[in-house]
Amino acid sequence: MSLSKEQLEQVTDELRSLDMKQLLGGAIISSQSKSTHDSAPQRTEPDARHPATLLRPISPPPSRPNPTTTPPPPPLRISLTSLHPMHAPSKTSILYAAPTDPSDRLYPFCNALRTHFTSKHFLVPDERPLRLHATIVNTIYVKGRDREAFCGDAETREQQHHRRGRRQGPLKFDTTALVRRYAGFEWVRDVLVDRVAICEMGAKEVRDQNGEVVDSVYNEVVSVPI
Repeated sequence: MSLSKEQLEQVTDELRSLDMKQLLGGAIISSQSKSTHDSAPQRTEPDARHPATLLRPISPPPSRPNPTTTPPPPPLRISLTSLHPMHAPSKTSILYAAPTDPSDRLYPFCNALRTHFTSKHFLVPDERPLRLHATIVNTIYVKGRDREAFCGDAETREQQHHRRGRRQGPLKFDTTALVRRYAGFEWVRDVLVDRVAICEMGAKEVRDQNGEVVDSVYNEVVSVPI
């Protein structure tokens, strides 16, 4: 999302107003609905051979306690596994790891967030399925692609400009072997997802005292705990 200062204040208030535990609890119901629907027993209809009274229980089931408070959902933990191409594996510029969640809550939880912020017009409507990913490789950040020295008489500036024009866009390469090699590989395991955050676009370099780049992080604008 691209937001003005006023819109950023609005989306911050909107994020803080959400009940994350309730959304995550709804994700539990969503993840269970398909399996329960598939395994639901077929109802037997009464017929002349089986009177309706025989199909009812003799006595009502024991009553269940009615708790006054709903217990909080269990913590959400994920792992990042394998290596997937964003496009065709033979010609892509992005490779990513996919999050796996044993409780199957992550996707419906994130989908609910996207639906909510789209309905509030903070996100552009997008009918494509949500693709959760952690980028491992993005060739748009490859350095030195535009640092080509002028070749003097062997190549005119017009020819060099034409050659560079053909190379515009991210570098794409065949990732078939890499995808096969890292199938099932775990990059991180059992990481606690403890908050939802809105961050600035583009990771910022983190340098040590010697000026060497040691990390890249996204600047967090606002976050709320789950």
